[in-house]
Amino acid sequence: MSSTSSPATIFDDPVFEEQGPRAYPSLKHFWLLFPAILVLFLILIISLGIYEGISRGAVDSANYLIGPLSIVVYVLITAYAYSQKKKREPAYVPSFRMPPISVMLLLVAIIPALTVSFICISAWFHVDVWDTLMHSQNSYYPDNIFVTTICVTLFTFLDHVLNRGILLDGLLKRYRPAVAIVNSVLFTSLLYMVPVAICFYLLFNLLYSWVYYYTRSLLPCLWASFVLIIFSYLIDNHHWQKLLDAGDMIATSIALVVLVMGVLLLQKIFNKTNK
Repeated sequence: MSSTSSPATIFDDPVFEEQGPRAYPSLKHFWLLFPAILVLFLILIISLGIYEGISRGAVDSANYLIGPLSIVVYVLITAYAYSQKKKREPAYVPSFRMPPISVMLLLVAIIPALTVSFICISAWFHVDVWDTLMHSQNSYYPDNIFVTTICVTLFTFLDHVLNRGILLDGLLKRYRPAVAIVNSVLFTSLLYMVPVAICFYLLFNLLYSWVYYYTRSLLPCLWASFVLIIFSYLIDNHHWQKLLDAGDMIATSIALVVLVMGVLLLQKIFNKTNK
């Protein structure tokens, strides 16, 4: 799409627009959601602090409500984004179609390899990824495995429906793939605020967005997330965790080889199936 006049803002640059100018969201609407989500989470945290201050005077003891109430925030944002998308794209329905089984199998190898690589390399710089990403987040949920499992499952589902099924889907219809994916990855990763978490989720959100771009399905993205959750649970408090926390060179090397080979094979499959 071309234009003889300069765009009003960088968000409306027609150089990037393709065949779906009415698709939701535009980059402007997309980034307006970022402060809205931050404000909702800020209200959530302040409310929990006030609640604990009034009731027992121990703010930290309310942390177990952060996870469940975060789901409420995501439900509200997802419902709003979905309603806006249906207004612009009445025929829109999120896709959960099954990709080639080889894609699903490769993700089973890529996800653990990426996790191990990141943890081990971070350990070389004396960064305790496991404590920051896993143990600290466990306090955000009630001390009940059943409730925690339901919360994590719902949050994972909503995260993919919102960030890839609705938002990234619309960006891919309006802009070049690189522009859409970079903006989506930055948006979803910066919400974590903590530097090590931002770096960790930058890599995983890039993987999810890359997979979604080629498959246009939420199923492999959800599958990859659940592989990450299960793998994290299996190595938590296991002797492997100490090995990774120490930045073991052999584990790092094997993980990097598996990661590179897995990504190359996955790209080869995508090239073949999208001809």
